[in-house]
Amino acid sequence: MEEQSVIIDFGAAGQLKIPRRNTLQMKVILLTMLNNNLINTRDISEALGFSTVRALKLTPTQGASQLKNSVIAYGAEMSRERYI
Repeated sequence: MEEQSVIIDFGAAGQLKIPRRNTLQMKVILLTMLNNNLINTRDISEALGFSTVRALKLTPTQGASQLKNSVIAYGAEMSRERYI
């Protein structure tokens, strides 16, 4: 059974638990951590279901572009749900 959340352990500072259903939040946090060398590509590929090669291609520029597209798509989806 797949876990319900991604848990980021900060040691003594505590843990951050992100529900897997919050895909946008998960991508934002994990890609930010990857771009700041706080997480490795193997961990992010496992958490997001990407191949390691795909995770390696997520440079700060590409990650920001993909994130922008995700935010735009999410906003469009939320607007559509509001009017249905």
